[in-house]
Amino acid sequence: MPAPLHGHDLQDALRGVPVALGVIASTSGPASKNNHTTSSAFNNTGEALSGKVLTLYASAAGYIAVGSDNSVAATSSSFPIAATTATTFRMRGSDKFLAFIAASGTANLSVFEAQ
Repeated sequence: MPAPLHGHDLQDALRGVPVALGVIASTSGPASKNNHTTSSAFNNTGEALSGKVLTLYASAAGYIAVGSDNSVAATSSSFPIAATTATTFRMRGSDKFLAFIAASGTANLSVFEAQ
């Protein structure tokens, strides 16, 4: 008899197994960074994020913003994201870049894509 399914098994079956895309590091200040301007840039063309379902995990509370070019910046009036909670977020087809700013200090936003 097969082993019983667990909650994460059902999530993987429905959403796919998440693949790490990169980390957006909001530096002290705090300063907004996006997937193009972060210290270890990922998806520089933005095409891989367009229309995708992402799972976001912030090490500290902050704000996210999306845009069609790599100049997008998050501010304290952008969409809030809680600390240490996985958040599912769908990018619109026209949005190619994701920005993050910590509410205070420094923080990292880990970005995953469901496959």
